[in-house]
Amino acid sequence: MDVCREAVLLYGKEAQIGMLLEEMGELISALNRRLMRGRVDKATVEEELADVEVCLRQMRHVFPDDVIDMWVAIKLHRLEKKILKDRESGLKKRCFMGTV
Repeated sequence: MDVCREAVLLYGKEAQIGMLLEEMGELISALNRRLMRGRVDKATVEEELADVEVCLRQMRHVFPDDVIDMWVAIKLHRLEKKILKDRESGLKKRCFMGTV
């Protein structure tokens, strides 16, 4: 059984989009607490990442797989080019994907 497909069929697309938003909010909160305050353990962040991953898998039953895959390929290619450029310029750390 494709559990993600079944969840979308049973609960509906809009409900699962709402669930993704909720889980992303929880992940943002956990990462913020860990990064800014050092108050969240690694396991909490990992669990929230898993929740978001499950919801993202469900989104492949809401939005077309091939279009998502196309955008992922484009974004990864841009990121690869950026990494190569930043390595050449000596940039060591950068945390935002804003230009990707």
